[in-house]
Amino acid sequence: MTSASSLAGLRVVALESRRAAEMERLIERLGGTPAVSPSMREVAAAENPAAVDFANRLMSGQVDVVVLMTGVGTRHLVSQVQRHVDRQRFLTALADTITIARGPKPVAALKELDIQPSFRVPEPNTWRELLKTIDAEVPVANHVVAVQEYGKPNASLVAGLEARGATVLPIKIYSYDFPEDLAPLEANIRALAATKDRITARFWGSASAFHWRTKPLQMVDQNQSDSMQTDRPNRAATDRPTVVLPAPGGPVRTNRNGSSMPGQGSSRAEIGGPRRAGFRPPTPGRTTTAAL
Repeated sequence: MTSASSLAGLRVVALESRRAAEMERLIERLGGTPAVSPSMREVAAAENPAAVDFANRLMSGQVDVVVLMTGVGTRHLVSQVQRHVDRQRFLTALADTITIARGPKPVAALKELDIQPSFRVPEPNTWRELLKTIDAEVPVANHVVAVQEYGKPNASLVAGLEARGATVLPIKIYSYDFPEDLAPLEANIRALAATKDRITARFWGSASAFHWRTKPLQMVDQNQSDSMQTDRPNRAATDRPTVVLPAPGGPVRTNRNGSSMPGQGSSRAEIGGPRRAGFRPPTPGRTTTAAL
Protein backbone atom coordinates (compact mmCIF):
# COMPACT_ATOMS: atom_id res chain seq x y z
CA MET A 1 0.00 0.00 0.00
CA THR A 2 1.20 3.52 -0.75
CA SER A 3 1.89 5.56 2.37
CA ALA A 4 1.42 9.30 2.79
CA SER A 5 5.22 9.70 2.68
CA SER A 6 5.56 8.28 -0.86
CA LEU A 7 6.90 11.58 -2.22
CA ALA A 8 8.67 12.76 0.92
CA GLY A 9 11.73 14.82 0.06
CA LEU A 10 10.92 15.03 -3.64
CA ARG A 11 10.29 18.13 -5.72
CA VAL A 12 7.59 17.12 -8.18
CA VAL A 13 6.92 18.78 -11.53
CA ALA A 14 3.37 18.19 -12.77
CA LEU A 15 2.32 19.39 -16.22
CA GLU A 16 -1.36 19.37 -15.34
CA SER A 17 -3.71 21.74 -17.15
CA ARG A 18 -7.28 20.95 -16.11
CA ARG A 19 -6.88 20.09 -12.43
CA ALA A 20 -3.78 21.97 -11.37
CA ALA A 21 -5.10 22.81 -7.89
CA GLU A 22 -6.15 19.21 -7.19
CA MET A 23 -2.77 17.95 -8.43
CA GLU A 24 -0.93 20.36 -6.16
CA ARG A 25 -2.92 19.22 -3.13
CA LEU A 26 -2.35 15.56 -4.03
CA ILE A 27 1.43 15.99 -4.23
CA GLU A 28 1.48 17.87 -0.92
CA ARG A 29 -0.65 15.18 0.71
CA LEU A 30 1.92 12.59 -0.35
CA GLY A 31 4.75 14.63 1.15
CA GLY A 32 6.19 16.16 -2.02
CA THR A 33 6.92 19.75 -2.96
CA PRO A 34 4.74 20.58 -5.99
CA ALA A 35 5.78 22.64 -9.01
CA VAL A 36 2.60 22.56 -11.09
CA SER A 37 2.43 24.31 -14.45
CA PRO A 38 -0.17 23.86 -17.19
CA SER A 39 1.48 22.62 -20.38
CA MET A 40 -1.40 23.19 -22.79
CA ARG A 41 -4.99 24.35 -23.18
CA GLU A 42 -7.86 23.32 -25.36
CA VAL A 43 -8.88 25.77 -28.06
CA ALA A 44 -12.29 25.23 -29.60
CA ALA A 45 -12.75 26.09 -33.27
CA ALA A 46 -14.47 29.47 -33.71
CA GLU A 47 -16.28 28.19 -36.79
CA ASN A 48 -16.65 24.47 -37.36
CA PRO A 49 -18.33 23.51 -40.66
CA ALA A 50 -17.61 19.82 -39.98
CA ALA A 51 -19.59 19.95 -36.72
CA VAL A 52 -22.51 21.72 -38.45
CA ASP A 53 -22.47 19.15 -41.25
CA PHE A 54 -22.54 16.38 -38.65
CA ALA A 55 -25.51 18.00 -36.92
CA ASN A 56 -27.48 18.23 -40.16
CA ARG A 57 -26.68 14.62 -41.05
CA LEU A 58 -27.63 13.49 -37.54
CA MET A 59 -30.99 15.28 -37.66
CA SER A 60 -31.74 13.81 -41.11
CA GLY A 61 -31.06 10.25 -39.96
CA GLN A 62 -27.76 9.79 -41.79
CA VAL A 63 -25.69 8.91 -38.69
CA ASP A 64 -26.12 5.55 -36.97
CA VAL A 65 -23.71 5.75 -34.03
CA VAL A 66 -22.11 8.68 -32.20
CA VAL A 67 -18.90 8.15 -30.19
CA LEU A 68 -18.21 10.85 -27.61
CA MET A 69 -14.59 10.77 -26.52
CA THR A 70 -14.42 13.61 -23.97
CA GLY A 71 -16.70 15.68 -21.79
CA VAL A 72 -15.24 19.03 -22.83
CA GLY A 73 -15.53 17.98 -26.47
CA THR A 74 -19.19 17.08 -26.01
CA ARG A 75 -19.91 20.51 -24.52
CA HIS A 76 -17.96 22.31 -27.27
CA LEU A 77 -19.83 20.30 -29.90
CA VAL A 78 -23.23 21.45 -28.65
CA SER A 79 -21.99 25.02 -28.33
CA GLN A 80 -20.68 25.05 -31.89
CA VAL A 81 -23.72 23.55 -33.60
CA GLN A 82 -26.43 25.44 -31.71
CA ARG A 83 -25.37 28.65 -33.44
CA HIS A 84 -26.41 27.12 -36.77
CA VAL A 85 -29.19 24.60 -36.06
CA ASP A 86 -32.07 24.33 -33.64
CA ARG A 87 -30.56 23.19 -30.33
CA GLN A 88 -33.51 21.11 -29.14
CA ARG A 89 -33.92 19.39 -32.48
CA PHE A 90 -30.22 18.48 -32.42
CA LEU A 91 -30.41 17.14 -28.85
CA THR A 92 -33.52 15.12 -29.66
CA ALA A 93 -31.74 13.55 -32.62
CA LEU A 94 -28.70 12.82 -30.47
CA ALA A 95 -30.88 11.17 -27.80
CA ASP A 96 -32.56 9.03 -30.46
CA THR A 97 -29.22 7.83 -31.85
CA ILE A 98 -26.96 5.13 -30.42
CA THR A 99 -24.34 6.95 -28.34
CA ILE A 100 -21.16 5.54 -26.87
CA ALA A 101 -19.42 7.47 -24.07
CA ARG A 102 -15.72 6.68 -23.73
CA GLY A 103 -15.58 7.49 -20.03
CA PRO A 104 -17.24 9.24 -17.09
CA LYS A 105 -16.61 12.76 -18.41
CA PRO A 106 -18.72 12.46 -21.58
CA VAL A 107 -21.33 10.64 -19.49
CA ALA A 108 -21.47 13.67 -17.18
CA ALA A 109 -21.67 16.05 -20.15
CA LEU A 110 -24.58 14.08 -21.60
CA LYS A 111 -26.33 14.07 -18.23
CA GLU A 112 -26.23 17.87 -18.29
CA LEU A 113 -28.23 17.60 -21.53
CA ASP A 114 -30.69 15.07 -20.01
CA ILE A 115 -29.32 12.35 -22.29
CA GLN A 116 -28.30 8.88 -21.18
CA PRO A 117 -25.62 7.24 -23.33
CA SER A 118 -26.60 3.97 -24.94
CA PHE A 119 -23.31 2.37 -23.87
CA ARG A 120 -20.43 3.26 -21.57
CA VAL A 121 -16.89 2.12 -22.25
CA PRO A 122 -15.38 0.31 -19.23
CA GLU A 123 -12.14 1.34 -17.57
CA PRO A 124 -9.45 2.18 -18.39
CA ASN A 125 -11.55 3.85 -21.12
CA THR A 126 -9.07 3.59 -23.98
CA TRP A 127 -9.84 3.07 -27.67
CA ARG A 128 -9.22 -0.63 -27.12
CA GLU A 129 -12.06 -0.92 -24.61
CA LEU A 130 -14.17 1.19 -26.94
CA LEU A 131 -13.71 -1.29 -29.78
CA LYS A 132 -14.43 -4.19 -27.42
CA THR A 133 -17.69 -2.49 -26.42
CA ILE A 134 -18.61 -2.12 -30.08
CA ASP A 135 -17.79 -5.77 -30.76
CA ALA A 136 -20.01 -6.86 -27.87
CA GLU A 137 -22.89 -4.42 -28.20
CA VAL A 138 -23.00 -2.42 -31.43
CA PRO A 139 -22.45 -4.02 -34.85
CA VAL A 140 -21.16 -1.19 -37.05
CA ALA A 141 -20.73 -2.88 -40.43
CA ASN A 142 -22.30 -0.74 -43.16
CA HIS A 143 -23.16 1.97 -40.62
CA VAL A 144 -21.99 5.57 -40.30
CA VAL A 145 -20.12 6.14 -37.04
CA ALA A 146 -19.45 9.75 -36.01
CA VAL A 147 -16.43 10.21 -33.72
CA GLN A 148 -15.99 13.35 -31.65
CA GLU A 149 -12.24 13.85 -31.82
CA TYR A 150 -10.04 15.71 -29.39
CA GLY A 151 -6.60 17.19 -29.94
CA LYS A 152 -5.71 15.03 -32.89
CA PRO A 153 -7.32 12.06 -34.65
CA ASN A 154 -7.00 8.63 -33.06
CA ALA A 155 -5.73 6.65 -36.05
CA SER A 156 -5.98 3.33 -34.21
CA LEU A 157 -9.64 3.85 -33.38
CA VAL A 158 -10.51 4.96 -36.92
CA ALA A 159 -8.67 1.97 -38.39
CA GLY A 160 -10.43 -0.38 -35.98
CA LEU A 161 -13.85 0.99 -36.91
CA GLU A 162 -13.12 0.83 -40.63
CA ALA A 163 -11.86 -2.74 -40.25
CA ARG A 164 -15.28 -3.59 -38.81
CA GLY A 165 -16.99 -2.20 -41.89
CA ALA A 166 -17.99 1.23 -40.54
CA THR A 167 -17.93 4.50 -42.44
CA VAL A 168 -16.20 6.89 -40.03
CA LEU A 169 -17.31 10.52 -39.79
CA PRO A 170 -14.64 12.39 -37.77
CA ILE A 171 -15.63 15.61 -35.99
CA LYS A 172 -12.71 17.73 -34.85
CA ILE A 173 -13.90 19.90 -31.98
CA TYR A 174 -10.79 21.48 -30.50
CA SER A 175 -7.02 21.59 -30.78
CA TYR A 176 -4.18 22.18 -28.32
CA ASP A 177 -2.21 25.38 -27.79
CA PHE A 178 0.12 26.85 -25.18
CA PRO A 179 -1.35 28.15 -21.93
CA GLU A 180 -1.97 31.89 -21.93
CA ASP A 181 0.48 32.35 -19.05
CA LEU A 182 3.75 30.70 -20.09
CA ALA A 183 5.85 31.77 -17.09
CA PRO A 184 5.21 28.73 -14.80
CA LEU A 185 5.77 26.29 -17.67
CA GLU A 186 9.00 27.97 -18.76
CA ALA A 187 10.28 27.98 -15.19
CA ASN A 188 9.66 24.23 -14.88
CA ILE A 189 11.30 23.54 -18.25
CA ARG A 190 14.40 25.46 -17.25
CA ALA A 191 14.50 23.68 -13.90
CA LEU A 192 14.30 20.32 -15.66
CA ALA A 193 17.14 21.30 -17.98
CA ALA A 194 19.42 22.74 -15.31
CA THR A 195 21.81 20.12 -13.93
CA LYS A 196 22.13 22.08 -10.68
CA ASP A 197 18.41 21.92 -10.02
CA ARG A 198 17.26 18.57 -8.65
CA ILE A 199 13.86 17.71 -10.03
CA THR A 200 13.28 14.22 -8.73
CA ALA A 201 9.82 13.46 -10.06
CA ARG A 202 7.62 14.40 -12.98
CA PHE A 203 3.93 13.64 -13.34
CA TRP A 204 2.19 13.67 -16.70
CA GLY A 205 -1.55 14.08 -16.20
CA SER A 206 -2.43 12.59 -19.58
CA ALA A 207 -0.98 11.05 -22.71
CA SER A 208 -1.74 14.29 -24.54
CA ALA A 209 0.35 16.28 -22.08
CA PHE A 210 3.22 13.81 -22.46
CA HIS A 211 3.26 13.92 -26.24
CA TRP A 212 2.80 17.73 -26.23
CA ARG A 213 5.91 18.17 -24.04
CA THR A 214 8.31 18.90 -26.94
CA LYS A 215 6.30 21.95 -28.09
CA PRO A 216 7.09 24.21 -25.11
CA LEU A 217 10.69 23.00 -25.18
CA GLN A 218 11.00 24.30 -28.73
CA MET A 219 9.24 27.51 -27.73
CA VAL A 220 11.70 28.22 -24.94
CA ASP A 221 14.66 27.44 -27.19
CA GLN A 222 13.40 29.79 -29.91
CA ASN A 223 12.82 32.61 -27.42
CA GLN A 224 16.21 32.21 -25.79
CA SER A 225 18.83 31.24 -28.35
CA ASP A 226 21.58 31.20 -25.73
CA SER A 227 19.67 28.81 -23.45
CA MET A 228 19.69 25.03 -23.28
CA GLN A 229 19.52 22.91 -26.42
CA THR A 230 15.97 22.09 -27.49
CA ASP A 231 16.23 18.36 -26.90
CA ARG A 232 18.10 18.50 -23.63
CA PRO A 233 15.08 18.72 -21.29
CA ASN A 234 13.24 16.30 -23.56
CA ARG A 235 15.97 13.74 -22.97
CA ALA A 236 15.81 14.59 -19.28
CA ALA A 237 12.15 13.60 -19.35
CA THR A 238 12.83 10.15 -20.77
CA ASP A 239 16.46 9.06 -20.48
CA ARG A 240 17.36 9.52 -16.82
CA PRO A 241 17.05 6.63 -14.37
CA THR A 242 13.39 6.28 -13.46
CA VAL A 243 11.07 4.48 -11.12
CA VAL A 244 7.32 4.14 -11.42
CA LEU A 245 5.05 5.43 -8.69
CA PRO A 246 1.60 3.99 -8.04
CA ALA A 247 -0.75 6.76 -9.16
CA PRO A 248 -4.44 7.57 -8.81
CA GLY A 249 -5.23 7.29 -12.50
CA GLY A 250 -3.78 6.62 -15.92
CA PRO A 251 -2.16 3.35 -16.99
CA VAL A 252 1.62 3.58 -17.12
CA ARG A 253 3.69 1.91 -19.82
CA THR A 254 7.46 1.66 -19.91
CA ASN A 255 9.53 2.75 -22.89
CA ARG A 256 12.73 1.11 -24.05
CA ASN A 257 14.83 3.44 -21.89
CA GLY A 258 13.05 2.20 -18.80
CA SER A 259 11.13 5.39 -18.17
CA SER A 260 7.39 5.35 -17.76
CA MET A 261 4.94 7.08 -20.05
CA PRO A 262 1.21 7.52 -19.56
CA GLY A 263 -1.03 5.35 -21.66
CA GLN A 264 -4.16 6.69 -23.27
CA GLY A 265 -7.27 6.81 -21.15
CA SER A 266 -7.53 6.97 -17.38
CA SER A 267 -8.22 4.51 -14.63
CA ARG A 268 -9.79 5.02 -11.23
CA ALA A 269 -7.10 3.47 -9.04
CA GLU A 270 -7.00 5.29 -5.71
CA ILE A 271 -4.10 6.44 -3.58
CA GLY A 272 -3.29 3.55 -1.33
CA GLY A 273 -4.29 0.99 -3.95
CA PRO A 274 -2.26 -2.09 -4.87
CA ARG A 275 1.27 -1.49 -6.00
CA ARG A 276 2.11 -2.05 -9.62
CA ALA A 277 4.45 -4.90 -10.42
CA GLY A 278 8.07 -3.82 -10.20
CA PHE A 279 7.42 -0.84 -7.93
CA ARG A 280 10.47 0.60 -6.22
CA PRO A 281 10.32 3.50 -3.73
CA PRO A 282 11.52 6.81 -5.18
CA THR A 283 15.05 7.87 -4.30
CA PRO A 284 15.94 11.57 -3.98
CA GLY A 285 18.39 12.53 -6.68
CA ARG A 286 16.91 10.08 -9.17
CA THR A 287 14.34 11.23 -11.68
CA THR A 288 10.88 9.72 -11.37
CA THR A 289 8.25 9.86 -14.08
CA ALA A 290 4.67 8.80 -13.39
CA ALA A 291 1.20 9.22 -14.78
CA LEU A 292 -1.59 10.54 -12.62
